[in-house]
Amino acid sequence: SDVYKRQQYDIIIAGYKKNLDAITKKVEQGGGDGDKQSSLAGERKYIVERLVCVLSNKARIFWEAKDFVKTELVFEEVKGYCKESEIFNMNMGHSLFMQEERYDEAIEYYDEIVKRHKDNLN
Repeated sequence: SDVYKRQQYDIIIAGYKKNLDAITKKVEQGGGDGDKQSSLAGERKYIVERLVCVLSNKARIFWEAKDFVKTELVFEEVKGYCKESEIFNMNMGHSLFMQEERYDEAIEYYDEIVKRHKDNLN
């Protein structure tokens, strides 16, 4: 059922958030050489990619039901972790775009992606 799926996604999301918090704490504590910091950055990026995949699957449940407000809320709960992810920004933009009168907010998320790829748009 969708309720069971959402609960399972929530468990996975909580685990990823816990891992990201631990990495953030290690980075803030400093120490280690450049290789260690680079390793932590790579680990963080990998976890964020996995988190965005799980979020996208959870959000799809609401998207297919055309409940775009709840779709937005799925992404909103982890915005602080995922704001550098293009997939996250695109999905957040889509969830806002589908809510009438929220086009300006959606554009903010799309704009980040366009800026990163402006050289490829010619």
